[in-house]
Amino acid sequence: MKSEQLIPLIYKSVMVVLTALLLAVCMRWYQKGREVRKLKIGIKQQSSSSAADMDGDIELPAVPSMQPSGGGGPGLAEVASHLKELKLQKYLAEFERHGYDDWNEILQMGEAKLEQLVTRTRMPANHADRFKDYIFQSLAEN
Repeated sequence: MKSEQLIPLIYKSVMVVLTALLLAVCMRWYQKGREVRKLKIGIKQQSSSSAADMDGDIELPAVPSMQPSGGGGPGLAEVASHLKELKLQKYLAEFERHGYDDWNEILQMGEAKLEQLVTRTRMPANHADRFKDYIFQSLAEN
């Protein structure tokens, strides 16, 4: 085969492959959209008809561990105690704001979650390192 005949053949083959890939991506996107719509419809049918439902918003059921602590419960006091020991008590409001009000839950976080915690609470690198070292040391002792 001459190279002049080969180039259009390669071009057509590449276009067919790209078209197939684009079709596959579109189908996956469509299927995900259908799954989300089914989930939304299922949630709407389960919830009572409230004003939020009439606006088209979906109200998800409350998760007990995510409920506001209403003035900081005993868990937040323990968090405050540990932060004070580390001289990081200025971050207590951020901990409470982001729902980090249970010391046992903080102790069970992995490295990625701890990194997310120090980012959300806006700790600079030195304070973040001190906090994470304290967590890891606490875990090693237990």
